[in-house]
Amino acid sequence: MREPTGADEATSGMGIVTNEATAARGVVVLQDLPGGEDVPGGAWQGILPSRQATWVLAVLLFATMLVQGMVNPIAVLIDGSGSWSNPISFGLSVFLLVALFGLQSATVLLATRWAVLAVFATMAVYVLAVFVINAPSWVAPMQLAVVASLFLLGTRRPARVTLPVLGSIILIGAAAFAGWGTAFGLTPGVIIGFALGQVVGFAASLAAAAVLGLWWGAQTRRVEQLRALAAAERRDQEERLAQAREAERARITQELHDVAAQHITGLLSLTEAAAFIAEESETDALALLAEARAEARFAAASLVSALNELRATGQARADTTPDVRRIDDLVAFWQRRDLRVSLRTSGEFDSLPAMISTTGYRIAQEALTNVAKHVTGSTAEVIVTATADELEIVVENGPARGATSDSHTVGLGWGLTGLRERVALLGGVLSAAPTEAGGWRVQSTIPLTDVGRHTTAMGLA
Repeated sequence: MREPTGADEATSGMGIVTNEATAARGVVVLQDLPGGEDVPGGAWQGILPSRQATWVLAVLLFATMLVQGMVNPIAVLIDGSGSWSNPISFGLSVFLLVALFGLQSATVLLATRWAVLAVFATMAVYVLAVFVINAPSWVAPMQLAVVASLFLLGTRRPARVTLPVLGSIILIGAAAFAGWGTAFGLTPGVIIGFALGQVVGFAASLAAAAVLGLWWGAQTRRVEQLRALAAAERRDQEERLAQAREAERARITQELHDVAAQHITGLLSLTEAAAFIAEESETDALALLAEARAEARFAAASLVSALNELRATGQARADTTPDVRRIDDLVAFWQRRDLRVSLRTSGEFDSLPAMISTTGYRIAQEALTNVAKHVTGSTAEVIVTATADELEIVVENGPARGATSDSHTVGLGWGLTGLRERVALLGGVLSAAPTEAGGWRVQSTIPLTDVGRHTTAMGLA
């Protein structure tokens, strides 16, 4: 069974949505499902999943008919007082009865490929037994095989095939009993009564078997359709998750590249500057080397974080991408490193789109990193505000209390430039400028509009 697919997931800030192609493939699956009138398999397989199962059914039918059919011959032997009026001897009649039971049970095997033929074959053997054995009550158990084959036909074929076969079998049975009565020399009134008595009960069993078979077949095909659709959803989900993982790995790789380029360039600039001024001002050179050491520490931390994300495999990364819900962890991280930073938050963060929430965290992270690197002894405040319309991130620091670094010229703002581009993709703005008090203010506003959510869903990470 072919299994196309469909899903509706989101992972690592990348939205995953079902599309029209998925639905189209689902329709193809339903059209290609087995169980149609010209395709082997389908609902039939749910009842007789293998040829061995069909043989087991035939053996069970033979055993059941043998047990029921031997009641009358045994009763004759026990009675011993009645005369045997059939042209065929009693022993030969019993032998032929058992043989016809076996032949009719074998015709059920035809149902694996020719369900209609199996019904008429079982009925033909039954009619033959009525005339050969010349005792309708003896061969009555053979109706069971006809009923079983008609039920299997109902599971296999649609009503437009099963119902005409049902009507034909009932007519054949009525004609057979009427013919037997005529051959036996009964009067027309007796023949009609006898035929009706034999056919009514048989027809009721046949009709019940046909209706039950049709119902079973319809339900089984419906279950197969649901299974195929579920398999389609599952495969499409797996495909989309794989695409999302690849996109996320590409994003992390790009971030790793950006981090490495920024910090390594900064380190080179600082060490070259230190070497250049070392002879003229040893104090300034040592200050630049101290700044280079701090830059190296930040570079190592950033690279470790990116590499941890890149190494993660499977359905989920080792650690989820941080967002504004973890902004307090970021502030606590810098507080433990003696940066005097405070936090104010307002609004609900749980319902924010993943991409917007992650971008907000990155803005605060970059701004605090710059404060720690370039504004020694300063205080900083982080303000995160989420409303129904937008997410606002403000990071403002005061003037430095100690010597400030001039490394703005060797890379400060590169990270903010990348974030500014990301914010622009989300329809927002990001500004970074000095304050009148001598500090620095980074402010970003990202709208929570349909455009922003659509950008998130498209996986622009």
